[in-house]
Amino acid sequence: MVTTYRCSTEGILASRRFACGVGGLLGGTVALAWGEIATSPASMGAGALLLLAGGVSLWLAIATRYVISPFDLVVRFGPLKRRIPLECIEGAIPARRRVVGPRGEIEVLSVAYRLAGRPRMAHLVPEERDRFLRELAAKAPFLELRGESLVRVPTLG
Repeated sequence: MVTTYRCSTEGILASRRFACGVGGLLGGTVALAWGEIATSPASMGAGALLLLAGGVSLWLAIATRYVISPFDLVVRFGPLKRRIPLECIEGAIPARRRVVGPRGEIEVLSVAYRLAGRPRMAHLVPEERDRFLRELAAKAPFLELRGESLVRVPTLG
């Protein structure tokens, strides 16, 4: 069974993609308006590019999803995805991450894993964190839920 979790609104609003998207849309609108007023093709072209980049950035931020399948944790943002095999996950702990904006920082779930022998980290902000952790622990029997963290436990074999 595959379960999909949405990124929390707090995570979307704090993401750099969201900030870039809004900035690009505003900047593109201003550049297009200026190009129209000044009849400048260069300003209109720059405005169109900013609108496009802003729209794509906003789409990536808003379309962030976390999918837990029997074998993988897939982080999707727009058309892009990061696949993390469950057997590669070392653990998950709640953490605070600095962000640009009035809040200054948000709570994330930092998932540590190894891919091709190299340590990696994914910072997730699922809407239903407790349910997300319980399901991840259920699909990966070598991960044990301890409070708000997942810890890899030694297995035989």
